[in-house]
Amino acid sequence: MTIRRWEEQDIPKLYQLMDEVGKEGQVMLGAKLPFGMEQLYQQYFYNVSGNHLTLVAVKPNGNVCGWIRCDRSMVPWMGHNATIWMGIDPAHRGQGIGQNLIREAFQWAAEQGIERVELGVRGSNKPALALYQKMGFHEEGRKLRAIKSEQGYDDDIWMGVFLDKNGQPKRLKQAVKTKKRSLKSKVSRI
Repeated sequence: MTIRRWEEQDIPKLYQLMDEVGKEGQVMLGAKLPFGMEQLYQQYFYNVSGNHLTLVAVKPNGNVCGWIRCDRSMVPWMGHNATIWMGIDPAHRGQGIGQNLIREAFQWAAEQGIERVELGVRGSNKPALALYQKMGFHEEGRKLRAIKSEQGYDDDIWMGVFLDKNGQPKRLKQAVKTKKRSLKSKVSRI
């Protein structure tokens, strides 16, 4: 198994895997991909390497069995953040591929000066939740019943992890204190 940056010839197999994983109904992509293969090609050709990373796990026969995408926030004051999404072929889960993809994404993020990585995961996706917690992610928020499918409702859980300069997870001791704002508005008289 090789983990590497995606290449143009990976796109059809990657798209097929994304479609198969999506049909399971556990990933954030949903049962039907919200984009076509053409858009995946566009992403490939128009990526800015310091802002986006796509890695694939490739078997010796060339088949893609996993991927991770890491996108840096384009908002200037949030450029130290990135969002990841990933998927693993069901036949290859539990073999450490997800952990290796996340480690590689963390390393890339640290090299880009990204300090915080976040992701969304369905509340019912217990194996993914366990993997993310093992890799240092902590729940930061939960949108109740934010996902609706033919199977019913699911929570959208947001998780995050802070990284040190070497791409290793670190735990923050406290949150930033929130400043109190006055509820009284100042009204000038004419």
